[in-house]
Amino acid sequence: MTTPPFNELRLKPGEKPTQERLEELFEGYARNFEDLYQMFPLEASDISGGVKGNGARIVRGAVSSAGAPTEGSGFTASKSGTGIYTVVFTPPFATVPEVVGVDAQGTQRTFCTGTRNKAAVTVVMSNGAGAAENIAFSFIAIG
Repeated sequence: MTTPPFNELRLKPGEKPTQERLEELFEGYARNFEDLYQMFPLEASDISGGVKGNGARIVRGAVSSAGAPTEGSGFTASKSGTGIYTVVFTPPFATVPEVVGVDAQGTQRTFCTGTRNKAAVTVVMSNGAGAAENIAFSFIAIG
């Protein structure tokens, strides 16, 4: 089975986040991370905010439902509306990073990226019904 690239692993505009579709997306994320690890094997010491590991820069972190960073480094975060967050990478990536994430509760919530560039990503968190909701989340950006 061919794994779609990260940029194809997101809900389409207007698509409702069904359990089956979310499982499909998370399985794709997992396969992509396995592929990335094979291409860029990292030592445990390489994985921290903003550290470059084998050519790939990785920023990982967690953001509270209020929009404040709670874990990680190499980024700032803010909340601009219900369920809408901006993660700013400090410093910006050299190329546009792939960004994946999950809600902190591990429930049927959806993490979707909106605008994404070298310096920042907009994250929209929604509940199981597809409505925007203030939800804490964790993310990994690789670029």
